[in-house]
Amino acid sequence: MWATGLNAPRGIDVASNNDLLVVESGYGRISVLWDADGNGQSNSSERAVLASQSGLNHGIAISQSGKYVYASTQTDVYRWNYVAGQRTNLGTGQHVISNLPCCHHTTRTLRFSPDESTLYVQSGSGDNVDPDATHAQIRRWSASKLGAGVVNWSTGELVASGNRNEVGLRFDPSGRLWGVENGVDDVARADWGIGDIHNDNPCEEINLFDTNKVGGFYGYPYCWSEGILPKPPGKGTGTQWLYNQQTFPMSPPPTDAWCQNTSNVIPPAHCLPAHNAPLDIIFGNVSPDSANYQQTAYVSTHGSWDRTPPDGYELYRILWNKDGTISHEISLAYVGPGATGSGWIRPVALGLIRCTWGQCLIISTDSNNELAGLAYIATD
Repeated sequence: MWATGLNAPRGIDVASNNDLLVVESGYGRISVLWDADGNGQSNSSERAVLASQSGLNHGIAISQSGKYVYASTQTDVYRWNYVAGQRTNLGTGQHVISNLPCCHHTTRTLRFSPDESTLYVQSGSGDNVDPDATHAQIRRWSASKLGAGVVNWSTGELVASGNRNEVGLRFDPSGRLWGVENGVDDVARADWGIGDIHNDNPCEEINLFDTNKVGGFYGYPYCWSEGILPKPPGKGTGTQWLYNQQTFPMSPPPTDAWCQNTSNVIPPAHCLPAHNAPLDIIFGNVSPDSANYQQTAYVSTHGSWDRTPPDGYELYRILWNKDGTISHEISLAYVGPGATGSGWIRPVALGLIRCTWGQCLIISTDSNNELAGLAYIATD
């Protein structure tokens, strides 16, 4: 364990000096943690409270060049003047974005573009299934235009919509934006004669966003992505199907064929098992097996409530294979007794820090108030 004694740690980001900033959602604050003695742990004397704001619950992003740290509540984004290495209270935050859609899914992920010129902000759905996609969006702002006054959520450029709860957002080393999405619950298709299919559907999505061609639609709430279905009707993992359990105010109404038309809906780049609840994605600097893979990433899954038996509570390794396909494997999991108990680890956010072993992958877990460190050796 890299750190203990935190209160519901969620989002994390790493400063250029290797300090780790974490949102303690139980306290509504940002704390900074470090490991001065290099013993592989951040103890109670190696941390401090940086900032407090009622409602801070997940999103955090450091603008190293802009000298700010941004954090979010369910409806607002704030920022504080911050330079890597500061370990004292930053004072009152500046309100920069207001009126984010609320509520149901209450976390609002923040991510800067690689050059830090643009801030991306995610909003999840307002219900299990909304009437439209106005809640479930990703928007962005020019960082240089933030701070002159409070801007409204609606003024942000629409990057993508139809993303039910795209909690994890991250740019890969090539500058492409990827996201991991939590699918709908309790899917059924009585018209297929098989009724309840929610245990293995929909799949949890890994999406690729074209940041040069904005406004793409990814299906929610009208469509969901096939996980595991018998054939027929199944057509394969990732196939888009109509959510026909409610009527949508859309004319003409969507159909299975409409959902499967890629001119209407952008399908996922890859699927993870249903109800695993992926919450973050991070790309490694070097592929552990560069002979076979173009790049790798890790995805944290918070674990399922809408599945029997529960699934998730894992760290996946995502593999971009040289044949152009994407695959996944379980990198870290616990399968013993109590694996889904209230005290067990529920992975949330991911961060890479420099450590004794080269690099450590830090995993926040909000169920047992700890940060778990997984070390691996970084090689050239």
